[in-house]
Amino acid sequence: MSQIALPLDASPEAPAALPEGTQRALQRARLPQATSCQAQADAAFLSAGFETEGFRIGWEHARYLSTPPADHLHAGHPVRQGWEAGRAAFAGRTLTFTRAVRLWLALRLQSWLRCCTFDELWVTPRFVARIDVACCPVTQVALTHNPTGAESATDAVLMPLHEGAGSVAGNLVVVSRQVAQARAALNPEDMGRTVQRLAAGESSSVAGMELPAWRRLQALTNLATPLAHDQAAAQPLHVLPPPRVRLLNPVQGLQAVLTMVFTGPGYARQLTDLGAFMPHAQARRAYFLFMNAMLARRLSARGAVPPALVRHALEQAWSHPLVQQRWQSLAQVITPAQAERVLRLVAQRGDGSLGVPGATAPAGTVGSAVGAKSLAWRWMDASAATDGWAPAACSPARTR
Repeated sequence: MSQIALPLDASPEAPAALPEGTQRALQRARLPQATSCQAQADAAFLSAGFETEGFRIGWEHARYLSTPPADHLHAGHPVRQGWEAGRAAFAGRTLTFTRAVRLWLALRLQSWLRCCTFDELWVTPRFVARIDVACCPVTQVALTHNPTGAESATDAVLMPLHEGAGSVAGNLVVVSRQVAQARAALNPEDMGRTVQRLAAGESSSVAGMELPAWRRLQALTNLATPLAHDQAAAQPLHVLPPPRVRLLNPVQGLQAVLTMVFTGPGYARQLTDLGAFMPHAQARRAYFLFMNAMLARRLSARGAVPPALVRHALEQAWSHPLVQQRWQSLAQVITPAQAERVLRLVAQRGDGSLGVPGATAPAGTVGSAVGAKSLAWRWMDASAATDGWAPAACSPARTR
């Protein structure tokens, strides 16, 4: 669902001069400059929709009694025009400006400037409130919120995982501003090279983040990125899925389920139940070896401790060579179809569901993966999981 709404009366036949504010916004969005009459007509057609959406963003700021950033308040800017019109329309009848609204408005504004897909149907302030977290999943520091607008490295911001998919449901997480800025400066290949350099000891940190944080960031972005089975199976789960993230690769969904078993009560009893779901004897042997390695890491958390510390211990477990070795032994003897079948069986035994493609973890603590009322996963088929995503983001890279 595109964010840019083209007006019905937009005509490519007579391109008009754009207001100075729109020209500056288009330059920030890096739209191509016209090089011919047809290109000029196309640019005018695009800019009409671009202006319309900017006006709507300003209108939404006024609805919540929020002032847009100063860069968008100069004369002729479509955001300012919408904001001024909204202030007149909503005078005395505005809605409450919350942390979720601030995150939502900032994401909508950035998506507009970058000409990215924005799903207005699902990505709402209510949705943002459900995926909001208190601690950054990458840096593991407490996230801050400054209503005055002053920016800090620890401020909470919304970040798309798969940049090609846009700002859509299932592709968004709440992280610190430092993480979002570091991610924006790198493509997936550059991120991989950064992790390799840090692992080789060539540098102690990049963009203020050390190796563990970069590994978590890489693992996080891979969750919502379609990958070939072998490539997805080779990724350690350095970070557990945040709320409402859709896991598009079946083997990573299985990886998440088997790890999250240990976040709820009665996990020891669940190990046998999950083993019965394995497709054949070889997979069951590999499964029990892997789960024994994870159990040892879980026991190191000393029983009943705060859930956040349990999650942290499980994420750290994926840095252990034995855990990675035994996971590879399991992942190599199952196919994507078999992994998906296990996930469907887990969903049937739970109270809600689990989904791959499209495993989404709603807000709240994800508990035992089998038969526990604390389970909060939802199954979605491939088309539903990527509904509203940009088409280029929905196809895995087929590598052998």
